[in-house]
Amino acid sequence: MFSENKTAGFILDEASRFAVPCFFIISGFFWRPDRISDVIPASLSILRKIGFFFVIWTIFYFAVEFSGIYQPVFTAKLRNFIIALGTGGPGYHLWFLPALIMGSILVWTSLRMLGTKYTVIACAALYSIGVAIGAYGPLIGVKVPTFVYRNGIFEAPLLLLCGYLMQAKATYVSRLWFFLLAVAGMILHLLEGGLTGKFPSGHDYSFGTLFFAIGLFGLFRTLSAPVGRWGADVLGAYLIHLFLIRIVNETFSFSNIGSALFATLCAAVLSLLISRAMKMTAVTRRLVTP
Repeated sequence: MFSENKTAGFILDEASRFAVPCFFIISGFFWRPDRISDVIPASLSILRKIGFFFVIWTIFYFAVEFSGIYQPVFTAKLRNFIIALGTGGPGYHLWFLPALIMGSILVWTSLRMLGTKYTVIACAALYSIGVAIGAYGPLIGVKVPTFVYRNGIFEAPLLLLCGYLMQAKATYVSRLWFFLLAVAGMILHLLEGGLTGKFPSGHDYSFGTLFFAIGLFGLFRTLSAPVGRWGADVLGAYLIHLFLIRIVNETFSFSNIGSALFATLCAAVLSLLISRAMKMTAVTRRLVTP
């Protein structure tokens, strides 16, 4: 959508990288200590609830991919179908769901067996490894597929743990400090994007992304009605937004950054409205509500 203005596209792509990390943080924030301390029942519960979303929406995106609605991006090879079991295949944004399952189970198990202190250390180490072989991979001579590091093993655990730990601590931090943390994190994230040579496509998560997401999450928590009331519709909007973005991208051509931004905003708003509308019936509500 931003092929005519690569710099603007790069900045917007980088700026949008907070979304999934924020989802992880939000998920961890709502963990109940009494529930997650019993690891096996908690693991079976999240596997059932989130696994359902992943299966249903992966089927949807595969159906759309081969329907001719838009130009396919998925190559029908056995290897790709196997990888899709953890990434969503043509619904490539769905990787968040299995990563949420895997990361949650890892953190819960670690908290139970190692305690908070060593879980923090372990999660920080895993995140650092993920960033090293992912965003910084080209600089250190490591080249691995995205699904190797962008998953529930390396990058999800620390974000989930941050959300969980913020249950008790976030109320003691002012909105200003969260704002400054978000700005500093975004600046660092942009600098890392340039440093790792990803221009103009943008890069995945790096060290700045962590602070960027934590800062924005802290700010999001202060939102009040009417904006805050749309928070419950974000998951559904996330699940459907790629479908809308791809249709818009292949249907229209954008001659300037203004029209591309407007189309992106319209797709985001429409995604939220569809998510809200799907809650009106019992059948469709199950597709967007845990």
